[in-house]
Amino acid sequence: MAGPFEFLSVLKRIITLTDETSRNTADIRDLRTQVEFLTLSIIDLKNEVKSADERSQNEREKIILELENKILRYERDNQKSGAHVVPKRLSGKSSKAAKKSGKK
Repeated sequence: MAGPFEFLSVLKRIITLTDETSRNTADIRDLRTQVEFLTLSIIDLKNEVKSADERSQNEREKIILELENKILRYERDNQKSGAHVVPKRLSGKSSKAAKKSGKK
C-alpha cells in the first residue's frame, strides 16, 4: 500500500505536469500565431515579386516598342530623303514591327 509520502509525491507530479501542459498549450498557441503571420508574410512577398516581374516585363515591352518606333521613324525619314542606306544594326525589324506594318 502506498504511504502518505508517495501520495504527496504523485500529487506534486500531477500538479507539475498540469502546469507544464498549460505552458505548452500557450506556447503552441503562440507558435500557431507566428506560423500564420509568417504564412501571410510569404504570400505578401510572393505577390510583390509577381508584381515586380510584371512591371519589369511591361518596362521591357515599352523599351522594345520605343526602339521599334525609332527604327521605323529612321527608315521612314531615310525613304523620304531618298537615302536608302540603313546601318546594319538598324535594318532588322522585330516581329512586332513587321506585324504592325503588315510585312513578314
